[in-house]
Amino acid sequence: MITFQNVLGMLFFMIPGFVIRKTGLVREKDIPSISQVMIYTSTPFLVVNAFLKMDFAWGQVADMLLFFAVTLILQTAFFGILFLFIRKQAQDTEKRVFCSMAALGNLGYFGMPIVTAIFPDQPLAACYVTMAMMSLNTLLFTVGVYCVSGDRKQISFRAVLFNPASIGLYIVLPFYLTGLGKMLPDAVKNACQSLSGMAAPLSMIILGIRLASGSLKETFSKPGAYLAVFVKLAVLPVFAFAVLYFLPFTKIFKSVILVLCGAPSASIGLSLAEIHGGGQRLAANTLLLSTVFCVVTLPLIVFILVG
Repeated sequence: MITFQNVLGMLFFMIPGFVIRKTGLVREKDIPSISQVMIYTSTPFLVVNAFLKMDFAWGQVADMLLFFAVTLILQTAFFGILFLFIRKQAQDTEKRVFCSMAALGNLGYFGMPIVTAIFPDQPLAACYVTMAMMSLNTLLFTVGVYCVSGDRKQISFRAVLFNPASIGLYIVLPFYLTGLGKMLPDAVKNACQSLSGMAAPLSMIILGIRLASGSLKETFSKPGAYLAVFVKLAVLPVFAFAVLYFLPFTKIFKSVILVLCGAPSASIGLSLAEIHGGGQRLAANTLLLSTVFCVVTLPLIVFILVG
């Protein structure tokens, strides 16, 4: 019920975006600008806010590094399996975008609020999410960019090291390692929390604007998008559960991974499709449909696989 209520609450934020687009207060061409505001103001503080709540301990550092490694391997393996299925049609941009949208999840903007709602007394869970965000970015700007563009020259290791999430980690790491984070004034910590809290509403408002900018009939009538949604919301969590079941990780370690695997498709997957000029409609439809359908699938994942 906690998961269901929070996912439903997330979807509620799409309504204002839908309304302001339909009333003409914003235009579709405004979406990139709003997205930039969200990415460069809220994303770093998702990481900063998570670490400011943690007391430093070497054991936790080891756990977080392990979480980064496991999520990177898991996502890369699933991505590779999907790519094997479409290898004979690898020249088709839509097929490559399908792999990207089916394998990569909205871990920060969607996953973080859900994980913190399920584990409110476990600040380590939020830090696990930041590690998953780092592994996602590593995959996005290497395999993900290549998959969408079809051009190895587009792979950017600089973007892996310097992106909003990693910059947030660089900012907060000295405070976490030295314990100075606990000594920051409450006003500063509250400001960081507020900026972090903007991420989920803004991302959903943008989705609402995007939904209102297209044809609802076209959005809900593309078979390829439904297949990508099924793979993302059902196949990936089951795959992760099967891999993790016999491994000696803690309950919370496994649970956070499964919740994140059940998150809808990554919004940045659509951004990559728009930047590289291919498969934008499939990416947009998959993003919207996966966000809508996860109101049913994510609570089921928590109940069946996590609970």
